[in-house]
Amino acid sequence: PEWDYRSQVLKKGWCTLKERENAAGSVEKIEKIFYSHKNTLNRLRYIAKKLRTQKQQRVRKMEEGDDIDFDPMVNAMVAIRMKQPPDTAVFIRDEYRHTKTFAISILLDLSESTNTMVTATNMSVSQMIRDAVLLLGETLSIAGEKFSIAGFSSNGRHEIDFIKFKAFSETFAESKARLADIQGKHSTRLGTAVRHNAEYLVKQQASKKLLLIITDGKPSDIDVYDPDYLDHDCKHAVNSLSRLGIKPFCLNLDSRSDPVIEHIFGRSRYETLEQLIHLPDVLSRIYMRYGRH
Repeated sequence: PEWDYRSQVLKKGWCTLKERENAAGSVEKIEKIFYSHKNTLNRLRYIAKKLRTQKQQRVRKMEEGDDIDFDPMVNAMVAIRMKQPPDTAVFIRDEYRHTKTFAISILLDLSESTNTMVTATNMSVSQMIRDAVLLLGETLSIAGEKFSIAGFSSNGRHEIDFIKFKAFSETFAESKARLADIQGKHSTRLGTAVRHNAEYLVKQQASKKLLLIITDGKPSDIDVYDPDYLDHDCKHAVNSLSRLGIKPFCLNLDSRSDPVIEHIFGRSRYETLEQLIHLPDVLSRIYMRYGRH
C-alpha cells in the first residue's frame, strides 16, 4: 500500500515490490575490508564481547553445565566419603537473560546517488555504507543479537527492488559475503521498503525492536511529480511502526535533506552524519543507545 496525503487514503496494492537475495561475493574481499578497519573492528569486538557478558547469568546447582560449582562439589565429595548419596547438582551453567531481548533491522538506501564518490577517498557512498554495516554486523553477531540487513531501490511504483543480505534466521558468518558487492541504482521509494521490512521485524520475539534506516537523501521516484507525495507516504509508514512496537531511527548522510528527514522521522529519531569516515563509530553508538539491555 501507499499513502496519498491529498486524498487521505491508503491505496491498497499500489506498489509492486520484488524481493531477492543478493548473490554472495568474495569472502577474501570481506576479510580485506575487515583488515582495512582492523583498529575499529578490534574496538567494536571488545565492546560486543562486553555486552554479551552483561547478558549472561550464571545458574548454580545444575546437573550439567559449563563449570564446576565449588561448594556443592565439596559437599558431594564429603557425602561420598561418608557413604551417603551425594547431591549431583554440582555444576554452573551460563545462560542468557531472555527478559530484555533486542531485534534490529538495518535498511539501506541503495539508490543511484550512493554511487557518488566521497571527496578525498577512492570509495563511493555505497562502499562506505557496506564497510560500516559489515563492522556493525560483526559487532551484533558477537554480542549475540538478532538482526537482519536489507537494501532497496525503486524504478517506479511497480519496480521496487528489495535486496536481502541477511535474514533473522541466518548467521552473519553464512550471509556476510552477500555484502561484498553492492551498488546503487534507480530511486528511493522509502515508505514501501519501510512497510515491507516491518513485516519481518514485527514477527521477532523481542522486547525491543529497532528499524535502522541509512539514507543519503529524500524519498523520490521517476513516476512521482509532487515533491511532497513520497515524504508524506514515508511519514505515514514511519508513524505506523509505533503501533507495531517498532522504534524507527534514520541515519541521514546528506545534510541538505535534513528538513525532509526531520519531517518524516521527528527531531529525536534521526541523526545527520557530516563525514562518512565516522560512519562505523556512529552506527555502533546508535546500537549502544538502543540495544543496551
